[in-house]
Amino acid sequence: MTPQELETNQKFRYWYDYSTAQQASSMSVANYCKANSLSITVFYAYKRKIKKLICDDINSIGETSAVVTFVAVSENVQAGLSDSVFTTIGTLRIELDEGTNYQDVEKLLRSLIC
Repeated sequence: MTPQELETNQKFRYWYDYSTAQQASSMSVANYCKANSLSITVFYAYKRKIKKLICDDINSIGETSAVVTFVAVSENVQAGLSDSVFTTIGTLRIELDEGTNYQDVEKLLRSLIC
């Protein structure tokens, strides 16, 4: 299964949506599952399957990939008077200076996902 197939597989999509909603909430997995009448065991099983699927796809791209994609940044990305930009997601803060190498950013993002 590929990440693209994740969109069309209803069971995976169902659990992916719950997984991302739980991460966005301030609730623990146990409390989230209880509040949504979900099995904690099944929740974690699908979370592992989905993470493996995404990580396998990322790792198949390879370390030597030179493709850089620019995307629009959300409102929580702030630029100051310096030559850096930062974003805060929950308690995680990522700050990039002007000379940040995109390969370093790619390694950081890979480590956060996988």
